Amino acid sequence: LDQKFAGDQQLQGLLAADIMQRRVETLPAEMTIAAAIQFFEQSHHRGFPVVADGRLVGMVTQSDLARIRVRGLNPDLPLSQIMTQRLISVGPGDRLAHVLYLLNHYQISRLPVTEG
Repeated sequence: LDQKFAGDQQLQGLLAADIMQRRVETLPAEMTIAAAIQFFEQSHHRGFPVVADGRLVGMVTQSDLARIRVRGLNPDLPLSQIMTQRLISVGPGDRLAHVLYLLNHYQISRLPVTEG
């Protein structure tokens, strides 16, 4: 990804703030797995930030929920029990090249942009 954009001067100046999605749906950490499955079925998104007390505390993806079904975990468990808690995030002022590097290096498809 980096090499594809490396020569484009216009893209080199972009920051995370220039390309991030500003209207983000989030899921509460106390939401049950069963409710999250229903939420995913109603959405075209494949992953969501998980929040508690207005703060980002994790991420949950459709793949996470699929693994839970296979393992046969209790669907009444809260998302906080299954979400990814070790997050990689960037700030709005981070350069696009850095964002692309992180996405590629960690083989992830979404990256939260956070302040503070």
